[in-house]
Amino acid sequence: MDNLFTNMHNDRKPLAEKMRPKSLGDFVGQQHILGQGKLLRRLIEAKRVPSVIFYGPPGTGKTTLASIIAESAGARFVKMNAVSSGVAEVKVVIEEAKRILKSLQRAIVAENGLKHFNIKIDGDALNYFATACSGDVRSALNGLEVGALTTNINANGETVITKEIAVECLQKKALSLDEDLFYHILSAFCKSLRGSDATAALYYANRLIESGRKARC
Repeated sequence: MDNLFTNMHNDRKPLAEKMRPKSLGDFVGQQHILGQGKLLRRLIEAKRVPSVIFYGPPGTGKTTLASIIAESAGARFVKMNAVSSGVAEVKVVIEEAKRILKSLQRAIVAENGLKHFNIKIDGDALNYFATACSGDVRSALNGLEVGALTTNINANGETVITKEIAVECLQKKALSLDEDLFYHILSAFCKSLRGSDATAALYYANRLIESGRKARC
């Protein structure tokens, strides 16, 4: 009976969902970035995918490719819709950033971490590592390690990591907004203000500012 129920449940799924590719070998299209030898494919296979933005109309494989990347990298991805997500979801992301910050600080002083580099890092650089890695602790730690390995030691025997160095190490591209997404986020920002959700309003405002926009309502 259990098997029958499972089969009936699976049959209710749309065909597109049942046929959703689970690996790069099954993925169809986008060969200009996913073909053999192409940069994104090499990054996925090396499990070193940086922050990326997939843009395109529905059905072009954005969600599927993100799922494949998450599966292949063993990384934790947080899904968030700027329009439908409320203050509770925003708070979860903020708390995650705080935990990533506590992880980075521990790695800097740990004997089995980066203690021998004698790292000196300012608050802006730490915050950037914690917030720009999209909730992926491993990505933040890898970026910090790259900074430690590639930054010259100064006359005081210190490895000084600035925010500029952090940006280079994470290779995070600037956020972008198309016209539709801009108005969706702007609407969410204005609704947060009218609803007195200060945390959500700050999140949406910062999302607009990081994209080079000024929020007005």
